[in-house]
Amino acid sequence: MSEARLEVARLVVEAAGRVQVDEVVTLQSSKLPFTLQLYLRHKHSSNLILCADIQGDPEKRRLERIRRALADKCEKLTSWAKKDGRTSILALESNDIQLSNAFVINDAVKQAVKECKDQPDIVVLVETDISPMDGWIIKEGDQYGDDVPVLHGGYRYTEGQIRR
Repeated sequence: MSEARLEVARLVVEAAGRVQVDEVVTLQSSKLPFTLQLYLRHKHSSNLILCADIQGDPEKRRLERIRRALADKCEKLTSWAKKDGRTSILALESNDIQLSNAFVINDAVKQAVKECKDQPDIVVLVETDISPMDGWIIKEGDQYGDDVPVLHGGYRYTEGQIRR
């Protein structure tokens, strides 16, 4: 993700001096799976507005990413956990405040995990695109989302709210 951020910054800096008021400039790079549009509203400040134009159905693409994460991690994770009865925990990170949130990720995880032969016992989502970070228990055993029983109800943890 940091490579993508650096590439976006490079594209913006490279194009910023050429953008005219009310002009939209499309930025593309072979290093990014999406294009960016740069728009200059006025010259009274140095603010630029970036808009991402993601190709394809975002729900399908999200589900593909979740399936890929499960395929990459779950077989190894569950084989390790089965050795001596350990609980397998898969932690997922979301750093996409624009196109994603815990609720749509929950739906995609629920669908993808049910298709997976090596299911983790627990799936946790950490949203690092906000501060303080939020953590969500998406799956525990056969329960998902709001059905997962946790301390104080709900299934959300906000950084700094648990005290010992």
